[in-house]
Amino acid sequence: MMKKNRLPRLILLSIGLSTNIGKAQNNVFYNNGILHVKSKTILSSYADFTNQMQGQLVNDGVTYYFGNFTNDGNFTYTKTLDTGEIQFVSTKQQNTIIAGNKAVDLHKVTFDIQQHKNYFDLKVNLDIWGELDFKEGIIKVDPLVNSTTKQPAGLVSFMPKSKHKNSNASSFVDGTVEKVGAEPFVFPIGNKEYFRPASISAPKNSKDVVLSNYVFQDSSFFEAHAAHAPEIKQVNTQEYWTLEKAKNSQTSFMLTLSWDETTTLPDLLINPEQDLHIVHWNSAQKQWEDLGGIVDMANKTITTPANISNSGYFTLASVQENQPGDDDVIIYNYVNANGGDQNDYFIIKNINLYPQNSVQIFNRWGAKVYETKNYDSQDNVFRGRQTRGGKLPSGTYYYLITYKKETKNTSYTVKKTGYLHLDSK
Repeated sequence: MMKKNRLPRLILLSIGLSTNIGKAQNNVFYNNGILHVKSKTILSSYADFTNQMQGQLVNDGVTYYFGNFTNDGNFTYTKTLDTGEIQFVSTKQQNTIIAGNKAVDLHKVTFDIQQHKNYFDLKVNLDIWGELDFKEGIIKVDPLVNSTTKQPAGLVSFMPKSKHKNSNASSFVDGTVEKVGAEPFVFPIGNKEYFRPASISAPKNSKDVVLSNYVFQDSSFFEAHAAHAPEIKQVNTQEYWTLEKAKNSQTSFMLTLSWDETTTLPDLLINPEQDLHIVHWNSAQKQWEDLGGIVDMANKTITTPANISNSGYFTLASVQENQPGDDDVIIYNYVNANGGDQNDYFIIKNINLYPQNSVQIFNRWGAKVYETKNYDSQDNVFRGRQTRGGKLPSGTYYYLITYKKETKNTSYTVKKTGYLHLDSK
């Protein structure tokens, strides 16, 4: 027996709307007209809400959705106003579905789920132009292809200069997050109830697009991606991150990942300050390659010492230990470029024993300021000046030293990274 149509529980305060704004059917509120939630006004919908293909909704006030949400029409806000807030609040005993065939433009949006075992099931593209507040709850992005749009069903997109707050172990995006713009960004991602963000430094252009995702415990992936370069001792087969760029994009950035005792293999954490690096799956060579890494023990993070242009799969790995001895490369990470008698150049003890070496120095934004090969041969050393150009300012830089080391059974490449302090006043 069909239920009699009745108006769902809907609270409207001072909103502008057309005569055919909506129809109530089976406790679903349909908008097939024009609805304008004006600034400083409130709309609350306790029913499921659908913005139909003909529907046009402009939200410049504060709108609360307590049920499922579907957008097949035009859903936006007035870009010239610094208002417009959406609150997705779930009090149900089941997951809340956010779906549709058209992207949703949002200025500010809050996700608040009050049943911790449930989550927001995202099956639409959310374009965040202002701020996303992870008040409580996980957003699970549906990776399947939408049969209508032929695109991935769900995606969280942060547009230029947008941001997020309050992401944590119980509030993050489980799935792909997209960032558009030239700002540094922390991807608020995780998987299987583990929050494992990835961070990038600022890309070059305002239209650069980077997408990231995190995957935990995918044994079949690592079975198909087992090979690694000789200098890599052990790959973290518990987790990996993906980073993809827009087609034909030439952008580069520094990448920061973290380790966690609950998700990272214990063997990799015996001496992370010395042995832990970021590695990347080289699809051409079909093996993991070493990208080096600057370790921050206090925050349990590791950062590539230079901007990278790689896309694809990334994870952590331990590298071959450099056995102490008379031929051990020892780095003195202070340079006094003021003409003193000590530390007037970047001293790398024993590097001349490995003529197949290279030294690169980067500023804190990942830009290369110095590069040479066969370091410390014929006064080929860093004295606080750019490779081509003038004197560098005082500050903290990063070094990447690469050299080939041979043993009785094999040869492998050693990469040493760390901080370099330059005094050039």
